[in-house]
Amino acid sequence: MKKKKKSKKSGRVRIRVRITPNRTSTTIKTYDATPKRFTSKIDPLNLEEQKQRFLKYGLVPRFELRCSPDRMQDIINTKRAQIRFQYLKDARRILDHISEKFGYGEDFMLASFGNRISSTQATPLLSEYLKQNMVDGMLSVGWTKDLSCSGRMAMTGPNTRLNKPEARKFSLWLKDSVDNAYLREGGITCLADHEIGTHFFRSSNDGLQPWYSNRDRFGLRSVKSQPLLETEEGLATVNTHFQAKIPYLFMPALVYYTSCKATEMTFEELYDHLQHYVQNPEQRWKHVMRVKRGLENPNDLGGYGKDQCYFAGAVEILRNIDNIDFTLLYAGKLCLDEISRVKRIARMECIKLPHFLQNIEKYKKRLRYMARLNGLIPDDEQKAPSRSRSTKNRKVTSAMSSTSSLVLRTGVISRSSSSPPLKMSTDSPLPKTPSPPLSVPPSQRCVSPMKCSSPARRLLDRRTQSPQKLMSSDVSQSDLHYSDDGYLRRNDSIPAISTTVS
Repeated sequence: MKKKKKSKKSGRVRIRVRITPNRTSTTIKTYDATPKRFTSKIDPLNLEEQKQRFLKYGLVPRFELRCSPDRMQDIINTKRAQIRFQYLKDARRILDHISEKFGYGEDFMLASFGNRISSTQATPLLSEYLKQNMVDGMLSVGWTKDLSCSGRMAMTGPNTRLNKPEARKFSLWLKDSVDNAYLREGGITCLADHEIGTHFFRSSNDGLQPWYSNRDRFGLRSVKSQPLLETEEGLATVNTHFQAKIPYLFMPALVYYTSCKATEMTFEELYDHLQHYVQNPEQRWKHVMRVKRGLENPNDLGGYGKDQCYFAGAVEILRNIDNIDFTLLYAGKLCLDEISRVKRIARMECIKLPHFLQNIEKYKKRLRYMARLNGLIPDDEQKAPSRSRSTKNRKVTSAMSSTSSLVLRTGVISRSSSSPPLKMSTDSPLPKTPSPPLSVPPSQRCVSPMKCSSPARRLLDRRTQSPQKLMSSDVSQSDLHYSDDGYLRRNDSIPAISTTVS
């Protein structure tokens, strides 16, 4: 960047040159073990040892954790660690459908995310992803074998109250193992959409916002709150399946279901039970371990239910697609109900968005398809009727669909449209009962239909001023009377007056 400044004495122009070093590209490295500062407090330190001990000899694992048993018990008792059953029915339905349609979960993962690849094959795909989203050099990426999950986005830097977001450093850690379900041809890109396309972008944009150093001042929840956790991981889960060939929420549903079953099964029983959905022993080990790792004795009932936030958050987002401003949701670490609160103060001109959010209408369309596929929202009510071949038939169809029959009653207009009725919800069907007959006392009947003060009657009077001449001059008011059933009839017993207004 160059700045020109003219000297007043000599008249010379002095040029100041500010040299900004070019940002180096991201180097993806391989590590023997994950550094402790990037591991969680509940990650077992002897994970690989206990894994081989269980898979080879069938011995119940004994996990060594970074925190003390008392501290671990406090973590288990927190609100975000509680096991919930709100979406168990939805999770079980998705798992059963996958089992019937594909067999085991591995067959579905093959059809949806492609063949398995090694970390060496996945590294060029990650480098291309970083360049595509223009974040190359803004974070570090490392492969490790002892990670307790498929991937983890970590951030280090000064305390947020110091308000120095530029001092933050981001790093992405990926598991190089068979139990990484997304280490596949298409799965590695989907995993990048989860970690980079969601967590990194939202965290990076959050540092540009006025609420970054003091969320309480703006009435925003803590970054460790349960609602924000569900929104963060739910959005990441939706983005994980955005580019999947078949976007069934199989893995999140399996995690949710496993946590629920942990309340009634031991470690070994739960491991055997999951064989109905997952055949791979290492995959089953991973899911059971993540639920039972917080228990002093993993064979006890109960577990750590934090991972349920992936499925729960995704369900909430997919059921409220049209009510969410996804661009504003990417302005920072925000919950779904906090979007409207920061709409006027969010700095939107400087935020970064991932590639899949460049076309917001295409993004929402894909999410609606994902929601319908997983049975989270009903299908479209009914497709529009096909056009007739002849012009005459098209006109007749159009006229029939737009007409409504008006039945004259005492101050009431009853419309019977030819459009199809809305589908009832299968969860709480409503009985279809006929409307009761209208009974009007003689004292409340309108004597003169042309001078009635009822708004419905005045609307009818305006509609009758049409070429059809419903009430022609040869019909006088004395020729009309109201019958006991409330209908307006002629004195010569002609049926109730009705007309079709186009």
